[in-house]
Amino acid sequence: MDIAFQRSLLITTRKYNLPVSVQSTSIILYKMLKKKMNIVYHDMDLIYAFIIVSIKIESSYNTHNFLEIGNYDRILEYEKSIIRETNFHFNIPSPYLRLLGMVLVMQQKGLLEMCMQDENNPNVYYVGDVEAFYAESMKNLDRIILLPTYLRYHVNEIAIAALNIPEMFWGRIVENVRKENIRDIIEESKKIQ
Repeated sequence: MDIAFQRSLLITTRKYNLPVSVQSTSIILYKMLKKKMNIVYHDMDLIYAFIIVSIKIESSYNTHNFLEIGNYDRILEYEKSIIRETNFHFNIPSPYLRLLGMVLVMQQKGLLEMCMQDENNPNVYYVGDVEAFYAESMKNLDRIILLPTYLRYHVNEIAIAALNIPEMFWGRIVENVRKENIRDIIEESKKIQ
């Protein structure tokens, strides 16, 4: 039920072309509140409520009105419950935006270069296509965000694990990351299909 609910959040946010920050915020909110709210069954109105709250947190503009396709009163009740249970703690970092930032930092520091052939400089990670590298990293992050242990890790560790780059680069992108956590994230994410 847990992963199915999170996948429904991911599928629904993508179906309506919502920003990645809304996608991740809705899943992270669910992870934070599933025990507090005693969520035990798959309810589309609850999914819509998590998405609506996430849209508001991320100050995102959305043209789709989820209140029209679900049960209006139930969605509003769920929305109030979500807000109440978070105790108005809405500072939720987006791992997708952090991932993009990591790719940009790698390029800025000269750690990531686009090259069609292998180069011999071990201090640079070579990719054939930066966009394809980023897209593959996004797919990795889609699996990582579903991990039951997701909230244990810092967003930087999560983003680095999604990059799927050699360990020697981890500390060069961002200082003070726990390499054992990154290794754990990578191993755990391999179990998610």
